[in-house]
Amino acid sequence: MRNIALYFLIAGIIILAFFAASPSLPVTGKYKFFTVNSGSMSPKIPKGSLILDKEEKNYSIGDVITARIPGNKFTVTHRIVETGMQGSSEYYRVKGDANDAPDQDLIFRSYVIGKVIFSVPLLGFPVSFAQTLTGLIILIVIPGTVIVYSELLNIKNEVKRLIQEKRNEKDSN
Repeated sequence: MRNIALYFLIAGIIILAFFAASPSLPVTGKYKFFTVNSGSMSPKIPKGSLILDKEEKNYSIGDVITARIPGNKFTVTHRIVETGMQGSSEYYRVKGDANDAPDQDLIFRSYVIGKVIFSVPLLGFPVSFAQTLTGLIILIVIPGTVIVYSELLNIKNEVKRLIQEKRNEKDSN
């Protein structure tokens, strides 16, 4: 039973670490995970949701997209309410479902990361926490240390057992 709990702990740590690191990792297939940090897309995508974005060739009115505006470290996940061209650049005007008015900034095609294809409410909270230093220590480092310590104890016990077997074998001869 203890080993099963340990395996679940290891699997949980790996999954959480993947979700925490995935926004900054290049993932094949143009998929990326993000967490929603505001309620602007409520009720469809509530604050604390984990979303999966997929890069598409085209985006249209009604699509929920995630974009990173240059100079802003945060991403924006809002619905496209208008499309157009400014010079030779395609742009999107976006709006949060819970907002009264569209965003002031235009989202140019080059800013778009992808279209939201999936969301899981509440799963973004532990992922966001894991991305902080405190979260990294509590959710990754401490459990990882416990796992390593447990395995070192297992190795120590196995070595003791092997030494005892050799002694017993030697005494019986």
